[in-house]
Amino acid sequence: MTSGEDSTRLLEEALAAFRQALAVYTPNSWPQLWAKTQLGLGGLLYSKGRRRGGAEGRHLLTEAEEAIRRALDVWTREQQPILWALAYSVLGDVLVEQGSWSEGAEGARLLTEAIREQRQALEVLPREHVLRAWGLVQELLGATLVAQGTRRAGDAGAPLLAEAVRRYRQSLEVYTPEHEWTLWGNGQGELENALLEQGIRRGGEEGKRLFAEAEGAYRQALAVSPRAYLPQDWAEWQHGLGRVLVEQAHESEGPEADRLLAEAVEGYRQALEVRTREHMPHYWAETQTAWGTALVVQAQHTPGEVGARLVTEAIARYRQALEVYTREHQPQPWATTQTLLGAALVAQGMWSPGKEGARLLAEAVEAQQRALEVQPREHLPQPWAMTQHYLGEALAAQGIQAGGGEASKLWLEQAVAAYQRALEVRTREDLPGPWAQTHTRLADAYESIKKLEIRPPGALPRAADPGRLPR
Repeated sequence: MTSGEDSTRLLEEALAAFRQALAVYTPNSWPQLWAKTQLGLGGLLYSKGRRRGGAEGRHLLTEAEEAIRRALDVWTREQQPILWALAYSVLGDVLVEQGSWSEGAEGARLLTEAIREQRQALEVLPREHVLRAWGLVQELLGATLVAQGTRRAGDAGAPLLAEAVRRYRQSLEVYTPEHEWTLWGNGQGELENALLEQGIRRGGEEGKRLFAEAEGAYRQALAVSPRAYLPQDWAEWQHGLGRVLVEQAHESEGPEADRLLAEAVEGYRQALEVRTREHMPHYWAETQTAWGTALVVQAQHTPGEVGARLVTEAIARYRQALEVYTREHQPQPWATTQTLLGAALVAQGMWSPGKEGARLLAEAVEAQQRALEVQPREHLPQPWAMTQHYLGEALAAQGIQAGGGEASKLWLEQAVAAYQRALEVRTREDLPGPWAQTHTRLADAYESIKKLEIRPPGALPRAADPGRLPR
């Protein structure tokens, strides 16, 4: 078993060993060994960069990219096709991480380049001759397709997710839990994530089926790879299973919803025993954010003071994550967490009286607007539409709390405009689940405007219920 502290120490020792080797190997005297060492160094810098996040993580990812490109100065497609292909596939993984953290156009460019590099790699990796490497690149390409697919809307994103699922299934034909259980577990985890994203888009019975398949795959991975053997992978699968359970809780009621949410929260708690802020701040922030979302959904199933306390804890967890995520270095995780924070502030604001409620709702609107500053529709239509939806919820809540008159009507009309913008991306054909979610809120806003127009003087419009889990 390797703890966060132990794994950090081992990673640092490995990096030091590679750097020492590069003091001996040179591109002139030992070009092949020099290139292999550069590739190994790049892989370790990538792993460390993913853990650290922030400015340090960005710097490490840049170093990783540079090391891999140095290896590619030696290896060519014609003379060393296998090594060339593996280097390009790992380079693609680095570009995916950089793209996932980056703003609009730059993120899209990096992900597009990553897909191109990994497709090139597969062209020179025949399955029948290099089966293990072929399976690895299929898995890496799948992850890249998911990263790109979740950013794109409707008919542009759905084929990418479908191809990712197909790539993962192909890699799992190569890896088995009996012979390659580490790589098999990684493939299972990535497949589950793709199925989850598909389920969120589809909604309804199809979404439930995809969530159930994702849950089964996560549980299978956790059963085969216990914490004692692969603590970091185990924590990642606990985190992923929690996301699935929260989505399933949306479609459940009563004791079943309570059970799903309690298991999700417990999974996040256990994941954070491995994903510590000291040694893995990026992953720590990721799980803090997911835990906060589970608490918001729990609050929707829990009336009164207990529900209010859950929302307060969720807000605290989002704010902790934002101590790690910054707009400068990780704008996309930062923006997503701003959106989630805003949704939780709406719930808290609706439960708070007077000036305190108004302050919280104003803060919610500001959080959504901050997120939209780094979520241009052109390059990030899915996140842009989600944030427009939750901006609509915040504006609608402001309209209701304003107590009537022109101020209320103005807020509600702005909410309608935000929902309508979201529906330009969230179409019934391509995103039926999110489409239904936004249409329900749009109908609520129209109803509130209608009641304002016909209610007697002094009467207040109906209070809205807190928003659903951001998608």
